[in-house]
Amino acid sequence: MENASVHGAEHAADAHALDRSVLSSVEDQDVRAERVKPGIVIRLPHDGDWRALHELVRKVHERTVFSHIPFSDRKYAAIEAQARNPQPHQCLLVADVAGRVVGLAWFSAGEYLLGEGTVLTTTHLLGIDSEFCGPFRAAKVFVKLLRGVAAWSKTRGAHQILVHVTTGYALKQTDRLIRAGGGVCIGGSYLVKA
Repeated sequence: MENASVHGAEHAADAHALDRSVLSSVEDQDVRAERVKPGIVIRLPHDGDWRALHELVRKVHERTVFSHIPFSDRKYAAIEAQARNPQPHQCLLVADVAGRVVGLAWFSAGEYLLGEGTVLTTTHLLGIDSEFCGPFRAAKVFVKLLRGVAAWSKTRGAHQILVHVTTGYALKQTDRLIRAGGGVCIGGSYLVKA
């Protein structure tokens, strides 16, 4: 993981050295961020981020193939409650530029469905404010968030990350980004009308 880290101080047993950086578990409350590249910071959320995260998730929803489904503030509130107090197998990372929230990754680790002893990380949502970032910076934010997911995954013993692209938006660009980062296509998501 190239110079990316999220720091915390309380759970040293849960921390791993990664390329002269440390990624601690999400239980840490005293968190500070280290710059990944000038202008882009990947970190755990702060108390003041929740309103911006809510707006970002709304923007991401509006760009998806599911935008015709009304956004549920009630369901979002339930997910936010989980993200504010994550279980050890869950994490939310935030990307910010000059103090502005421009991206997020919500993911969890667990055993493979049909086997035992192997932990996989599943990304549930990886979204970027592409209007604010523009295509070039949005791609950089995406890659940095994915690197953050990879670093956290190692702390959970997961060596594989499942990235499900189900937005129906910018599919070719997303495919190129994931493949450039070493991703391999193992299937696909299809939408079939009932």
